[in-house]
Amino acid sequence: MLRLAQWPIRLQVLAAVLVSIIALIGVSGSMVLERWQVMRENAELTDLAATMTRISALVHELQRERGASALYLGSRGQQFRQELAAQRLRSDSAVTTLDTALQSLRAMPRFEGFLSRVSKSLSLLARLTESRRGIDDLSLTGVQSTRYFSEMITGMLDATYEIAASSSDSEIKGAIIAYIALMQGKERAGQERASGSGGFAAGKFDGELYDRVVGLATAQETYLAVFRGIAAPAAVEQLTAGPEGAALEQVRALRKIVRDAGPGGDLKGTPASTWFRATTDRIDRLKQVEDSVASDLSGRAGQRVDAARRQFLTVAAVAAGSSLGALLLGLLIVRTIVRTLGGLKNATIRIAAGDATMDIPGIDRSDELGELARAIKAIHEAGVSAARIKTALDNVSANTMMAAPDGTIIYLNSAVETMFRRAEADLRREMPHFNVDKLLGSSIDIFHKEPQRIRAMLATLHDVYRTQIRVGVRHFALVATPVINAKDERLGTAVEWRDITQELHINDEVASMVDAAIKGDLSRRITLEGKDGFMLRLAEGVNALTGTVVKSLDQIAGFLGALAEGDLNRRITGDFQGMFGRIKDDANNTAEQLRDVVGRIVKAAGDISVAASEISTGSADLAERTEQQAASLEQTAAAMEELSGTVRTNAGTAGEAREVANKAQSAAEQGGAVAGSAIEAMQRIEQASRKIIDIISVIDEIAFQTNLLALNAAVEAARAGDAGKGFAVVAQEVRILAQRSAQASKEIKALILDSDGQVREGVGLVRKAGAALTGIVANVHQVAALIADIAHASKEQTTALDEVNTMVAQMDEFTQKNAALVEETSAAAQALANESSDLRDLMTVFQV
Repeated sequence: MLRLAQWPIRLQVLAAVLVSIIALIGVSGSMVLERWQVMRENAELTDLAATMTRISALVHELQRERGASALYLGSRGQQFRQELAAQRLRSDSAVTTLDTALQSLRAMPRFEGFLSRVSKSLSLLARLTESRRGIDDLSLTGVQSTRYFSEMITGMLDATYEIAASSSDSEIKGAIIAYIALMQGKERAGQERASGSGGFAAGKFDGELYDRVVGLATAQETYLAVFRGIAAPAAVEQLTAGPEGAALEQVRALRKIVRDAGPGGDLKGTPASTWFRATTDRIDRLKQVEDSVASDLSGRAGQRVDAARRQFLTVAAVAAGSSLGALLLGLLIVRTIVRTLGGLKNATIRIAAGDATMDIPGIDRSDELGELARAIKAIHEAGVSAARIKTALDNVSANTMMAAPDGTIIYLNSAVETMFRRAEADLRREMPHFNVDKLLGSSIDIFHKEPQRIRAMLATLHDVYRTQIRVGVRHFALVATPVINAKDERLGTAVEWRDITQELHINDEVASMVDAAIKGDLSRRITLEGKDGFMLRLAEGVNALTGTVVKSLDQIAGFLGALAEGDLNRRITGDFQGMFGRIKDDANNTAEQLRDVVGRIVKAAGDISVAASEISTGSADLAERTEQQAASLEQTAAAMEELSGTVRTNAGTAGEAREVANKAQSAAEQGGAVAGSAIEAMQRIEQASRKIIDIISVIDEIAFQTNLLALNAAVEAARAGDAGKGFAVVAQEVRILAQRSAQASKEIKALILDSDGQVREGVGLVRKAGAALTGIVANVHQVAALIADIAHASKEQTTALDEVNTMVAQMDEFTQKNAALVEETSAAAQALANESSDLRDLMTVFQV
């Protein structure tokens, strides 16, 4: 338990004052809480009063709908149709208004019972639409309709008793009970109206309905008697003057008709509307009294709320004022005591912080506080010099410890404490009782396994001593310096500590990391846990360097792997600088150029494949045409061979014709001397002419065939293109010669025919032969010349045809060679297409 002596003086004095203040606040608080609860309860009563008014309004409208429904059902739908429809709208509006009022009560746990009972009654509203439908189509009886409405209304009125039970104010509770009794009496009046309406509408009361009407009249009187007994005099007077005046007398007269008639008796033709209007008038007057009582109840509740609020504010103000006054008085007392001590405390704190220039307050006082101030000043002056030295040691970065000659640790600067706190968990594994907070005042021997030897060494130490020690997993470098004063007295030993655990550990980690990297393992990292300062930055730098190398090599390995698999779309991404950046750029440029080269090879292979296919197709067509041309040339060669033979025959025949012409010339020359033999000669001439005609026909046919063959040869030469140009020239010359031969043979044939006619006439003209012999000789000379020309032409034709045969043979040879060459070209084109397809398939390995 904390003792008061360990508290600050200010807190001790405040504690004494606060005890009484807390007691005062407790008493005042209980009074305030009590007044607040009363105020809250009265405020809730206001909401309850409003809710009861809404319940009363809904009950009233449902009572009216109940009566109208009974009249409608009693008249079998012949009466009160429009009145019922209008009343239903008013009932629906009252339901909505009540639901809105209940929303404010649902957040109040005190009224859970009331809300539960009201909700149970309101749940019957779910059947309201169905009940109304049954009333409209007359499927419900008057008793069933009245029972449904009465059950719902009674439930809501019974629920209001929960409101009376929740109030602790006897006056308010009595007003609520009186209000409830009035509503219950009015409800019984409503039930009486509904039951009586059914009986009067039917023209009689059966036994059950009769008993019900009589019982409801008695129940009304009972509830109204309760109201008169506990309600305010003004409300009782209003009840007597209104509902129990003339309105009650009219209802009592109608009740007497019912009692006199008895069950099933004659009602003397009294219409149902008369009963309904009389009872409704009385119920409306009861409603006026009910509204007046509700208004009075709301006014009382409002008054209670205002009174409770005033009481609450009064009590709260008194409690707050007294508590605040007591608190201010206590603070004033504390201030007079603490203010003086505060100055000395601040001075002491500043002295402890090393402030050598400050003034000590209160030195001129003559009381105990003055004596305390003067003593503090003496201490201040004595410790200024020591404080300066200590401040310097406290702020140096070296981890410095001071041990007395007996080995007791008498000083630790902040740096060495921080070092030991970082290593505290590791040191406790070796020294379970090690505690930095208890290190000051303990023996330095706790760090040594051989304390006697170390103490003997320190006792004789006159120079700086450097060494390393290991405590558990921690390694420390120590520099021990003896502290000797001017009198050569040993004051102790100053020890400078340096934790080299991280240095040694990081050396091992770097060595292990380098060995793994040499073997290709770049997953090793230097752990950052337990490192700080330069070692942390060094570890982070080495890890960052390795991470950058790994990231770069991973990118390069992935890039080369993708390149090995033919994926030329892979690129090295990431932000690399220096050598890594150049490797990234060069590798990406290489992939880009390689993708471009492969793309062009693929495109060229496709183009070569298309061209080779076209060449192969063209070569196949050319081979086919070359074969056809070779066949045509073979036929042409055969035809030329036949033509050559024919021309040779024609040339021989022309030679013979020339000899015959010569003979004819000789005969013509001898004809003048041998006139007697002219007939015989003419006959021979006739025969020769006929032969000549035959020969000329043969020559004409040969010329026609030669012309035809020359024409065919020209056509074939044109088909052969450049290779057939020479042959076309020869064919053209042959054609010209054939045309000339045909023309000549035509002329000769005309002459021979003419000569034949003359020969035929020669027998009669022999005597005239002498005169015409000169002309015959001339003609014979001309025929001889023409035949000579024919012979010469036939010879030339033979020579030309020989040349044509030679050319055709050469063309046939060339065509055969061309056919073979075309076949080789077609095979080469097909092979080229296959190679280009293989090249394209090979290039599909690369993804561009």
